[in-house]
Amino acid sequence: SALATGHHPPPPTDRAANGAAASRARARTMDGGVFAEKVGVGDMILLSEISEDAVWRNLSERLQAGSIYTYIGMVVVAVNPYTRLNLYKDSDIAKYKGRYTHEVAPHIYMLGEQSFRSMLRNRANQCVIISGESGAGKTENTKKVIQYLAYVAGRAGGEGLLEEQLLKCNPILEAFGNAK
Repeated sequence: SALATGHHPPPPTDRAANGAAASRARARTMDGGVFAEKVGVGDMILLSEISEDAVWRNLSERLQAGSIYTYIGMVVVAVNPYTRLNLYKDSDIAKYKGRYTHEVAPHIYMLGEQSFRSMLRNRANQCVIISGESGAGKTENTKKVIQYLAYVAGRAGGEGLLEEQLLKCNPILEAFGNAK
């Protein structure tokens, strides 16, 4: 699993408008998850036109509607809204626990769920790659994945202890990521 983060997308050209509109109409015909998205396409694999313009238009439309997360298959794309969003409550975590990607709207918590499920199923370590430009939201998204993992793994050893220990590791992980 991976996360790609980015800044606000540039305005798309009109060339992608028809493809994005058709994809939105098709996406609204299914119930639940990425198929129930009201604006744009939740999984860009479903775009009827695959072009740079269509991708930028979709990301831009979703950002304007407050949907900062979009899938491209197993990859989560996050667009930094440069504002605090109310997307990270325990009730939001509960929506993703035990669910599959197509069942719920795109979110960073699904990346945590996929990793956690793979770890249990395969009984093997998992790796989550979070990459992006400076200021793209890598640190915040890393914290959200850790928050999710701590929640679903249980609060072993006391209320919030596991989450606290995992979050304390983040500066060390960042140091490795920033090493030259």
